[in-house]
Amino acid sequence: MVGFTEVSNRIGPERVFALIEHVLGHARTCVEEHGGYVVDTAGDGMLAAFGAPVAVEKASLEACRAALAFREALGSSASDLEASFGVLPQFRAGLAGGNVMVARTSAEHVRLIGAPVNEAARLQALAVPGEILVSGTISNETEGYVTTEGRGEVEIRGFAEPIEVHALVGLTRVVATFEGSRRRGLVDMISRERDLDAALGALRTGRTNRTVVISGAPGIGKSRLAHEITLALAPDRPVHVGQCASNATDYAPIIDVLRQAAGAPFGFDRAECLAALFARHPDLENSAAARAFLEPLGGQRDPSERAMRDRDFLGELLVSLQRKTGAVYLLEDAHWVDTATDGLVAALSRTDLALVITARPEHAASWALRPGITNIDLGPLSDEAICRLAEASFGRPLSNELGDLIAEKSEGNPLMAEEIARTLRQSDRLTETAGEVGIAPGQTGPFLSGNLEQLVLSRVDRLTPEQKATLQAASVIGRDFSGDLLARALGRPAGLEEIAATPGLIEAGQAGRWRFAHALIRDAVYASLLSAQRQAAHRVVAEAMEAIEGPGPESFGVLAEHFDSAGMRGKAVRYLVRSAEQHLSAYALRDVDRDLARVHAAVAEDPSLLDDEEYRLFVLVWLRALDQIGDFGRLKSVAAQILPRLEAMGYSPSLGIARTLTSIAMAHARDYAGAEALAERTRREAEAEGDAWAAAWSKVALMRIHDETGWKDRGLIEEMATEIGPVAEETGDSHLAMNALYLLSSSYRSSGYRLKSLEVAKRLEALSVSHDDRRAKAFSLWARALVYSIDGNPEMAHTLGREARGAAIPGSADERVGRGIELFALSFLRPAEEMRPQIEALVAEAAALEDFNISDAMEWTLCLLDLRHGDLARGWRRLVELIPSLEARGNLNILRQASISKGEILVGIAGLLDPASEAPPERPKFERKRPGLADIVTFFRLRLTARRSAEHVYRTCLDLDPLKHGPNFARCEIGLGLIAASRGETERAREHLSRGLVEAEGEGHALLASRARRAISRLR
Repeated sequence: MVGFTEVSNRIGPERVFALIEHVLGHARTCVEEHGGYVVDTAGDGMLAAFGAPVAVEKASLEACRAALAFREALGSSASDLEASFGVLPQFRAGLAGGNVMVARTSAEHVRLIGAPVNEAARLQALAVPGEILVSGTISNETEGYVTTEGRGEVEIRGFAEPIEVHALVGLTRVVATFEGSRRRGLVDMISRERDLDAALGALRTGRTNRTVVISGAPGIGKSRLAHEITLALAPDRPVHVGQCASNATDYAPIIDVLRQAAGAPFGFDRAECLAALFARHPDLENSAAARAFLEPLGGQRDPSERAMRDRDFLGELLVSLQRKTGAVYLLEDAHWVDTATDGLVAALSRTDLALVITARPEHAASWALRPGITNIDLGPLSDEAICRLAEASFGRPLSNELGDLIAEKSEGNPLMAEEIARTLRQSDRLTETAGEVGIAPGQTGPFLSGNLEQLVLSRVDRLTPEQKATLQAASVIGRDFSGDLLARALGRPAGLEEIAATPGLIEAGQAGRWRFAHALIRDAVYASLLSAQRQAAHRVVAEAMEAIEGPGPESFGVLAEHFDSAGMRGKAVRYLVRSAEQHLSAYALRDVDRDLARVHAAVAEDPSLLDDEEYRLFVLVWLRALDQIGDFGRLKSVAAQILPRLEAMGYSPSLGIARTLTSIAMAHARDYAGAEALAERTRREAEAEGDAWAAAWSKVALMRIHDETGWKDRGLIEEMATEIGPVAEETGDSHLAMNALYLLSSSYRSSGYRLKSLEVAKRLEALSVSHDDRRAKAFSLWARALVYSIDGNPEMAHTLGREARGAAIPGSADERVGRGIELFALSFLRPAEEMRPQIEALVAEAAALEDFNISDAMEWTLCLLDLRHGDLARGWRRLVELIPSLEARGNLNILRQASISKGEILVGIAGLLDPASEAPPERPKFERKRPGLADIVTFFRLRLTARRSAEHVYRTCLDLDPLKHGPNFARCEIGLGLIAASRGETERAREHLSRGLVEAEGEGHALLASRARRAISRLR
């Protein structure tokens, strides 16, 4: 009440007490009529709660309704109050929402503890007489049902950040219609028949792409549509389901699919599932590949080959199984998919595999946007469809009043509608007249609304205390849970059959497995636990898992989450490290980064959580994952934080490899001096300690640095490659050999020895065959593709780059390299407007990761793309801005290519060279942009000095080429020859052109040789 002290002094304590009792009696009635609970009426105010301790549907709306009802009641009785008490009392209110702890102090009384209580009190104090202020949370939850006026953000005592404040004005007409849903952006939708037809059409045999992605909000009907697809398919097309779950092991949903295909019971491990599958389908058995897949994970020096091999094995098995049986694969809840499965699905989505995926909208997989994939986005059902759904649930027609009410409260969400109907069937609030189900008079209030959590909890409240505790413990395990594990955690029989008698809560599965009827039901039950209860429950579940199953690779991640939620950080971080090691072996690289970032945060606070050996493993797994991702900026940052402890332990092979990975990241980020110093230090220490393997890897880093900077003679790079070979052979490290050969090929290519570069690429290919190493095959393809890119043969470069990219894991550094090669080649073969957005996106992506090799190369590609398609002003501006940047960053190879292209552009502007005329006739030709004023001005400005400027560029490039050999040398000599010929300097031109021809022919560069011959033939 506003001005309580003044009113008390004016009318006296006895009358003010009677006034307060009278007014608060009205308030109590309004609260209770809207499902609220009066917590306290101390002094001149009242504290009420909606949704606690008793569940209330759409609690925020009911709180608003109660506050407005009280304000209206007070206004209508104002004259009576003034006549009876001699004053006109004024009240104000504050409403806030969120989680609170409910503490029962006695059988009749509770206390509320939490930030919303304080927030509501502060809002009440801010309100003017007669005003109801609500928090941003309340405003958001009641949008479309009430009208409010914004009051902006307000700083209030006790809160670190300003809070959003709104004044509650009144209810809208939406309380009796579906208009509220529309106001929130939801629109009426047709029923799902059209969606079903689209899915079945996409899955029909003969289509080149049969991937269907069904997305929508929780409860909107994704699983139901998937079920209808299953029913509509021919009887000879079985559907095998893989259930995705948070913190599941790598490929867990794929193993689910294979388990069902094999007819194996739940609980079979991977080996047992495969054995059962091959027993049922002997012609699918590939014993060697299966053994390799079942080898223990972890310990690989480079996990990429294992990851690609596993992906290929599972992909080929799924494809073969489907071709034989006609099966359709269904992956449920892909918003929780593990990254290994997501990578496999991305690869399979390019095939004709019949695959149905359900996911929430936040699962924004880039592969799902590819042409040919069928995306079905489910929206809310129409009022009429909701009524039909409710009638089916009741089994009888509904009155208009009840049908409208369910449509309003469910907001078009079929799960909500089903839950409302189920809750009503269990109540005494229904009537039946002439075979029509209706709602009893006076029962249309707060019990029926669309808040699923409150609906679920209102049914859970009907269980016995022991059953409720069982359900809460099950929610800690997850949506799917083992009855045996639950019983072990509870220390008593779970009694799940009795709980299942209450419809809509849990369902029995196979082999003692159970699941909540819907993920949202599990979430609602879990959310009802207080933090202390959750912590204790997670601990007993984790300890029960250790006791029953024993810690193993498939449980590391789950155990880590349980122990972390239990507040047992020591066990949590150790399991997280072991889980990350498994993720690395499956190439689930982002999962590694996520998990080990959590470990680092914990270890930073308490270093004793990991001993030295565990810490070494933690460092290596994290840095290897970041290296494979190609996030070199993050790798440097992480290394700066975690290497000091490793350094303090003294030299070890782990330290040597960790430093090398850091050095390579520094080179990608263009800190060549720092990278060289770190790699040299590592080489010296490793050789002093007799660690030939780590010393060899440090030489890999040095090879990269010296090749890109030109700081050392190529002979040193050849020498290091020769030294690395025997170490790789002795240690069985094919990826060490692969990197050395790839960098040797790169060194030959950049120094002009084209044929030697291709010869080493062949050695790389032979290595890939002898070691069955797919990644080495990709490296050999890249090495060749890069040669052909420089040659001016984008057709061959694209063919090789596309093949190499197909072997890469999505989201990895390898995939990004392959994409860059493909885009460079396609920039010659596709229209500029198609290629520019893709290239710009890769520039931004690579720059954000500090992978400047790719971002710089793609920036250069953009320059060439603009210039080739007639955008002279923009292309030239890009190029002249790029070259100084390349000089500052220090990569000599890209600088040389950009500079030579600058010279050729100038020679072309001078009219001495037409690269377009040298293209093969079958290459696509695209209409060039019509020159604008800026293009014309740029052309004539450059033409004035084109020959002189080009000559300067070519001579500068020759200064960058100490060996004076190969295609780059030939380009410069031929360019200088063309310039000399245009000036009438015939002998000088002949000398330049002849040197260029010799080099081009010597390295098998047909395009340059032809260019030189034509120019020589035109000399007098």
